[in-house]
Amino acid sequence: MEELDSSKRLTKNIKIVDLALKVKDTLVIADVHIGYEEALNKQGFMIPRFQFKDVMKRLESILEEAKPSTIVINGDLKHEFGRISDQEWRETLRFLDLCARYAKVILVRGNHDTVLGPIADKRKVKVVDYHQISAPGEEILVLHGDQLPRKMPDCNTIIIGHEHPAVRLWEKQRYETYKCFLKGTFRK
Repeated sequence: MEELDSSKRLTKNIKIVDLALKVKDTLVIADVHIGYEEALNKQGFMIPRFQFKDVMKRLESILEEAKPSTIVINGDLKHEFGRISDQEWRETLRFLDLCARYAKVILVRGNHDTVLGPIADKRKVKVVDYHQISAPGEEILVLHGDQLPRKMPDCNTIIIGHEHPAVRLWEKQRYETYKCFLKGTFRK
């Protein structure tokens, strides 16, 4: 196993790779929210649609670095709740196709994924409520985080998405917001 600066790891087994986490040969990505731009456009916010191109470029860079055999998309792959928008159909299929070129894909259901089934079926991708990964000395549970399973599986580490953690750094009257990972203790 490659030695890394502790700032690049959350635990002995969980490595930070850009905005994803790698556990052994599994890459965990959460909260992509494909279709968000179209949802905003339909609400009257006219924003340019360049986000997907940037997401795909960044994803490919992460996949090249991580070289996973499994990719777990930890919820909220798409944005709309009650339907699949045209943008979501098009872009989600392209996103899954890129992932599938590198590894087996597993979708963990998130709160925005109420109608993800038809897209998953089209690409023959399994949709689950959670995914477990066994690593040396660590049982890891991957779930979206909007709700817990009725019977909590045995684990000592939980990876969630859903919360969109970020830190905001201020300087005078200007600030920058940076996505981040939070590490804490969970009490049942």
